[in-house]
Amino acid sequence: MRLKVWRLAIAAVVLAWASAVTTQSGAVSLDQGWTAEQRTWFYTTTQGSQLLPYSWYLALEQPGGGAPFNADHLSRYGYLENRASNPDNLPLGFVKDLEQDQLGLTCAACHTNEVTYAGKTWRIDGAPTDADTWAFLRDLGSTLQETAASQSGDRYKRFAAKVTARTRGPEGMLYADLKKFSEYFTKFVDSSRTATAMGDREWRDLLARHNAVVRRELARFRGEERDTAGDGFFATFDGPGRAIRCALAVVEAVRPLGLELRAGVHTGECELHEEKVAGVALSVGARICGQAGAGEVFVSRAVKDLVAGSGLEFAARGLRELKGVGEWELAEVTTRP
Repeated sequence: MRLKVWRLAIAAVVLAWASAVTTQSGAVSLDQGWTAEQRTWFYTTTQGSQLLPYSWYLALEQPGGGAPFNADHLSRYGYLENRASNPDNLPLGFVKDLEQDQLGLTCAACHTNEVTYAGKTWRIDGAPTDADTWAFLRDLGSTLQETAASQSGDRYKRFAAKVTARTRGPEGMLYADLKKFSEYFTKFVDSSRTATAMGDREWRDLLARHNAVVRRELARFRGEERDTAGDGFFATFDGPGRAIRCALAVVEAVRPLGLELRAGVHTGECELHEEKVAGVALSVGARICGQAGAGEVFVSRAVKDLVAGSGLEFAARGLRELKGVGEWELAEVTTRP
């Protein structure tokens, strides 16, 4: 289970400068002890973040419609241009994950800046950016909502045509996936801003109340807490039905706190290693949780089959590619606690 409030840890870098070289954008890049090839690698190599499907990003229009969302390499938000091997006009620090067809950000997006003095522009790697990340995320959420507003609308039809032309696949579940993602993304942006505004003390208090609620429900359904990290819990149960009902109960119990959770349930063989549970089943369960949206509980086909006749009801969510563990058939629990 994972809170829909995320926190980002940003490391500050103190750099000394000496001589300088000229970048492709015309800025003078300070000599900070690495080569031009290493710098390009830092700018363009994925670091595992996944913001949204790459084909969606290229197909989206700006809020209100019309111009492509990726026009002007997002310089309207203060991001820097990256001209090196960049046919899709990505800003510096924005990259495509080739394995997952996802758009992600690297450290360079938030830690590269330029200063203009006496008619010359100096690029400083590691400096905090002046880009307005919240404005970028807000507008991205707005255009996702506008595009997903109506499946029969021209905005969505233009989007779908571009996505299917690029992926060369059928439209299939595209609208349902877009609708769900747009709702989740908007809640993520809103809740992240709330967490930032709260401050560390209020956030710690809220997290403590969340943890108390989760542990209360775990005790009620005889679940065993195995691990927790920040806003996430991992627990085991003696039966899949009890695990599902506990997840449903937790999702409802934290809503008075103003929180939305998601949960994933899977069953499989595990091993005990130094008092910790290990095995492929853990990775599958975590990936299933990642497929759920705010307030949703997703399960694997194996779990759904095991609880047949229990009174629990499900809605099919189709085959999903789970990173690192292949394709799995998933279902959403539609029973309410």
